[in-house]
Amino acid sequence: MMYSDTGRLNCNVSYTTFATPVRGQVSDHKEYSSMLHKALEGAIILESFPKTTVDVFALVLQSSGSKLTIPC
Repeated sequence: MMYSDTGRLNCNVSYTTFATPVRGQVSDHKEYSSMLHKALEGAIILESFPKTTVDVFALVLQSSGSKLTIPC
C-alpha cells in the first residue's frame, strides 16, 4: 500500500445465517457496507490520521423488520 496523507476507512456489513427468516446469504451486503461508509466518513476526520486504516466490521445477528432506520 502506498503512503497516503489521509487515512482510509473500510466498512464491511455481514449477516449471520440465522439473521433473517429466509436462510442464506443476504445479497445487499455491499450496498449496506457502502451506506455505513457514507455515514461514518463524516464522523471520522481521516486527514488527522495519515497512513492509518480504520476497519469497521458490523455483524447483524437478527433482522426482523426494517433493515434501515428512518432519520427523523
